[in-house]
Amino acid sequence: MNKDLMPKIRRLGIIALGVFTAVYMCYRVYVACVDKVQTQAAVVTEQNDSLTVQGFILRSEEYVNVEKGKTVVSLAQDGSKVTAGNPIAMTFASEAQAADYELLTDVRSEIERYEKLAAVSPVSNIDTKGLDSSIDRAVISLVDDIENDRLDQTEDAFSLLRSAVIKRQLIVGETVSFDSILSALRVQETSLVQSVAKSGTVKAKNAGYFVGSTDGYENLVDYSMVESILPEEVDQLFAMKPQAVEKNCIGRLVTQFNWYIVSKVDLKSIEKLKKGAKVRIAFPNTSAEEIDGMVAALNVDGAGSAAVVLRCNRMDGTLLKMRREEVEIIFNTVSGFRVPTEAVREENGKKGVYILRANTVSFREINILWASEDYIITGGEGNQVKRYDQIITKGKNLYDGKAVA
Repeated sequence: MNKDLMPKIRRLGIIALGVFTAVYMCYRVYVACVDKVQTQAAVVTEQNDSLTVQGFILRSEEYVNVEKGKTVVSLAQDGSKVTAGNPIAMTFASEAQAADYELLTDVRSEIERYEKLAAVSPVSNIDTKGLDSSIDRAVISLVDDIENDRLDQTEDAFSLLRSAVIKRQLIVGETVSFDSILSALRVQETSLVQSVAKSGTVKAKNAGYFVGSTDGYENLVDYSMVESILPEEVDQLFAMKPQAVEKNCIGRLVTQFNWYIVSKVDLKSIEKLKKGAKVRIAFPNTSAEEIDGMVAALNVDGAGSAAVVLRCNRMDGTLLKMRREEVEIIFNTVSGFRVPTEAVREENGKKGVYILRANTVSFREINILWASEDYIITGGEGNQVKRYDQIITKGKNLYDGKAVA
């Protein structure tokens, strides 16, 4: 290579590097100066217009007691409705007798099962696919119980599987004799009946709903005076400690269909509440479904507080066990597009949002259905935002028609 060319090549390299550096720096400045925007798609959501309070649940309740020293076997399930005079439980002199009674119940169920199977007649030209499917489902149910450690349910699963297999055998014409099985079960039944002959029965004194547990808060407030409760009395209620319950108490009976949720709130929080108004009620920290309720009373004191009394009448095992719960009082549920508060702008005196379409900014008017500090729900008449519009949540110097690179 010619030595005279070397200095020229170096100068050209230096010039090229300088040009590249200058172009790169200009590009960086350009990128820094160009307005950047962030967007989110407009999707429909639901929002409760509600008030969340701490609620104390009050019912008309009475304890169910049994004779001291007796072993009890419950006949009524949690949340079950009973009438006056109906058996709630059986009492026994010992745990052994109680165990015999539970075994007697199982034996009688087995006798009934085998008597039904003995009455099954063979059927000609039957398609066994349905029977095979029943057996498959029984096997899957049994395996599922074992895998999920529900061992207390495996006995029932085994019984269902056994019955399904035997029924298939009988229908296709196979001979299965139940005489010896039924004979042994009836002998066992007779022996067990003699063992539990001196059992006692606990009957409901009144009609109501049975709950096989207590919490000591059953009789803190006179049920007939609940709708007159004052804010300071609600405070006292939350401060109370549960009362001792006698050891021979086996549960409680809820004797009135209506029950109440009481809470204390400040006056500003009850602006949307009116006596007699219907509301929906949710319990966010439980598995309970939403229920209907009514504002039975709004009792105000001179200290700027109010006692809110909600009347309910839905009954089930979950609700009957509640006492102190976080309660959401739902006035209305709105459906629309959720938009961050910082995305809401004003143009020509009208509130709206900017959307990005084909690199062009457009202004869309909105109708605010619900608002909080963090976001709003927009929809209904006057709302111009459409599903999947790219709402600009962050950007500078925005205006209708602006081009964005």
